[in-house]
Order: sequence, then C-alpha cells, then structure tokens
Amino acid sequence: MRPLTDIQLLNMRSTVADNFTSNADIVRPSATLNSRGGTSLATSVVAANVKCRIIASAHMPSENVAGEQLRALAHYIAYFPTGTDIKPKDKIQRGSLTLEVIDSMDAPSTQLALAVYAVMVRA
Repeated sequence: MRPLTDIQLLNMRSTVADNFTSNADIVRPSATLNSRGGTSLATSVVAANVKCRIIASAHMPSENVAGEQLRALAHYIAYFPTGTDIKPKDKIQRGSLTLEVIDSMDAPSTQLALAVYAVMVRA
C-alpha cells in the first residue's frame, strides 16, 4: 500500500473540516508573578473562533470530590483542525459551555483532525 499524496491528504482534511460545525476559543492558564512576589493564575486566549466539533462522549461517567461534595464529570471529545495549539489544562469555550482538556488523542498516523478528551467545567 502506497502512502497518501499531499493532495489526497489535503482533500481528506477538507472533507473532515466540513464536519466542524462549531467555533470555540482556546484559553490557556499560566502562572504569573504578582506584586507581592507570589504567583497568580492568569489566562490568555491562544486561539479565537477556531472551527471545531464538540460531542458528548459515551465514555463511562466519572466522579470527583470538591468541597466535600461528590460531583459527576461530563466527558466530551472535541475535534479541531490538525495543528491546532491545544494542550492539557487548556479551556475550550463555546458559548456558555466551558470544557477543560484532560488529554489528547492525537497520533501522527491520524493527520486528519486533532481530537482531545475534555470534561465540563462547572462554575
């Protein structure tokens, strides 16, 4: 079996991109020094209005404890164009939905789209 040509790969990426039905912002947290010499959490928009597709995952729901309360975590898979700058701990904001990236499903052999696992962030 011969590898795909650049033109074939470009055509396949174009077909996949037709399924990116939403737009989202990618926000990255970072620690900055504050005036007292400590650190503060700051965020910056890494990419705005990025085409994507966000779907609820059929992954087994999980739970965590926060403030002595057990909370269910809603899992999602978000797909972005190949080469999108997105990392674990980044936030995906689409309207009122905010997700936190927990892992990437990207593999060099699947160069059609970048997929990430994410969980819903509760305000």
